[in-house]
Amino acid sequence: MDHLRTSVTVVAALVSCDQADDAVADASPFDAIYDTYAPLLRRIAVSRFGISTADAADLVHDVFATYLVNPKRVQELRPYLIGAICNASRSYLRKSSTRSAVCSAVDACDIADDNSLHERVVREVLIGRILGRLGHSCRDALQRFYVEGETAAVIAERRNTTPGYIGRLLHFCRQRALDAYHAMETGKR
Repeated sequence: MDHLRTSVTVVAALVSCDQADDAVADASPFDAIYDTYAPLLRRIAVSRFGISTADAADLVHDVFATYLVNPKRVQELRPYLIGAICNASRSYLRKSSTRSAVCSAVDACDIADDNSLHERVVREVLIGRILGRLGHSCRDALQRFYVEGETAAVIAERRNTTPGYIGRLLHFCRQRALDAYHAMETGKR
């Protein structure tokens, strides 16, 4: 029932904007556009997306600021502004839900528990230390192959060499990385 009432409110606002388009010609262009469409955009953000009035006003200002950067690229103003406020509202809701999930002291954080975060940090530091012991050529080859997903043929083409050489280089670099790992492990003990 509330959804129907919200839809009727939005449609009524759109009809009133059509009637207000005739009044736009009398005032300065930006002031007239802002005065005409700002109430509609605030109403959409508040009624359709459940955003507070203060935050909705900020979103409306952001939408108009974006429009002012390059108004010539906008072909039809009303659909552009309505689409922009809907996109801004969705983005706001995504950011606020993520922020509340991360910053909530009451609820358990859904993003990561302490153990997995700790393990990921330890793994990243370990990989960084191992790669620091390798030369530039090995770091570059391993990054291109494992991180960027390039094939040996693509790496060979970029280095003006053969895929067979890159295969041997990757084998050599993996062996050096493994040796560096073992050296760090025995150094701990």
